[in-house]
Amino acid sequence: MTEEKNKEKEAKAQELYMQLNTMNQQMVELQKQIQTMEETIFEVNESKKGLDDVSKSEKGKEILVPIISGIFAKAELKEPKEFIVNVGSNTAVVKSIEDVQKILDKQLTEMQKTQNTFVDSLTQLTVEAKKAEKGLKELIEK
Repeated sequence: MTEEKNKEKEAKAQELYMQLNTMNQQMVELQKQIQTMEETIFEVNESKKGLDDVSKSEKGKEILVPIISGIFAKAELKEPKEFIVNVGSNTAVVKSIEDVQKILDKQLTEMQKTQNTFVDSLTQLTVEAKKAEKGLKELIEK
């Protein structure tokens, strides 16, 4: 009977260990998603600042326009209060600075909600992992 209990104990310990490993992998993935979301939120905030700076510029001011990463073209600012926004399906429309700021604010709100969901999931998973770790430790110490 002792051997049977040892096998049960070992099987339970293995199961808890595998659950703990899975939880740890999920936590690492959630941390990556949170980090990515933080970076994206930062980029959108920087874009908002850039748009604000451009909108305060005068017509005719020479600016640098990014062509691809690290390559720019000199251009003349024709209308600092209007921006061309891609709305999907290869369609672009002219929007005011206020409209563009609203679009970016809406995106930020959605990103922050998503980030909060990731943080909540990570917190819950951490609690579950601690319980599993405690259960594994107790099982091993018996």
